[in-house]
Amino acid sequence: MSNDRNDSAGDDLSKELGALFQVSEAISSAVGRDELLNMILKMALIQTGATCGSILLKDETGRFLTIAAAIGLDEDIVRSVRVRVGEGIAGRVVETGLPVLVGNIDDHPVFSKLARNYHDKSFMSVPLECDESVLSVPVKVLQSVIGVLNVHCKGTGGTFTENDFRLLCILANQAAVAIQNARLLDDLENTYMNAFGSMALLLEAKDPCTQGHTERVTALCQEIGRALGIDRHDLHILRVGARLHDIGKIGINESILNKTGPLDEKEWLIVRQHPVVADRVVAPILFLQEMRPVIRGHHERMDGKGYPDGLPGEKLSLGQKIIIVADAYDAMSSSRSYRSALSDERIQRELHDNTGTQFDAEVVDALLDILNMKSPSAFA
Repeated sequence: MSNDRNDSAGDDLSKELGALFQVSEAISSAVGRDELLNMILKMALIQTGATCGSILLKDETGRFLTIAAAIGLDEDIVRSVRVRVGEGIAGRVVETGLPVLVGNIDDHPVFSKLARNYHDKSFMSVPLECDESVLSVPVKVLQSVIGVLNVHCKGTGGTFTENDFRLLCILANQAAVAIQNARLLDDLENTYMNAFGSMALLLEAKDPCTQGHTERVTALCQEIGRALGIDRHDLHILRVGARLHDIGKIGINESILNKTGPLDEKEWLIVRQHPVVADRVVAPILFLQEMRPVIRGHHERMDGKGYPDGLPGEKLSLGQKIIIVADAYDAMSSSRSYRSALSDERIQRELHDNTGTQFDAEVVDALLDILNMKSPSAFA
């Protein structure tokens, strides 16, 4: 009998360690807080055998909880829910900082009144059935409760166990650390991006003809990326890379940027270095490493005759191919110091004529489809 208990304890420990390893692996691959929370919640459902769950976090007032991640809940509930701290099961868990394991809510001395006719839809497991088992664990950061991780609807129809409880506690602790780290990283990223945003404004002040260029290229890259089915992670890389692609021009003299005539050889060499300068600016920043190829490669060409590295099409990522087309399109459709904006017909001809040499065919087709939806007569 003793050996059976030891084997059972060993199995439980193995499962808990496995859960910790899996959620750590998931966290390391997540991009952004939302994806991180969804991964943790999915892991919680898998490990406890639940079919529904949610993660609620305090709002900026600290008095209400809103749903940050949910599985198995109606979308209207997810969007509209606001739980007052102290009310319902989740609100009470956040207020007290103590976990709640409810096997049968009808038998619970505090929450039995919520079993039926529970009109407050703010709790994630509404409607609560009398035979539901609910497990709710506080999520803490530095001893301060910031939210709650909830699961309910045991897939087997039974009740949650003490082993489920321990597993959820492990996940809640991981969630707390991950959320705090994500917040710190977001703060750091926001600081850098605000600084780069200021650089972009300074650049556009030097060259009024390019005002709004960065925002337009970024938006167009996102549209093309979605049309081509780029996943969320690569879309994030493309978006940030597009926002930073021209920051290397900050070191170029205004006389060159605003020159009305053709550039001489020396001036052209200076301009061609702006992707390299931009790459050097972001190189020391850890969270921008994946964006560097997009930033550095936005003037490459499919035939390998672009700059600064002369990369041929087979060595270009899809993100690079997208920004090459988006950047060129915005340049053609905008007035510059040396020429007026090109007509829609001329732009379409330039895109077609340079497909396969400068531009990727798939990206050009996606761009033209997008433009045709916006202006059918011009790009039909």
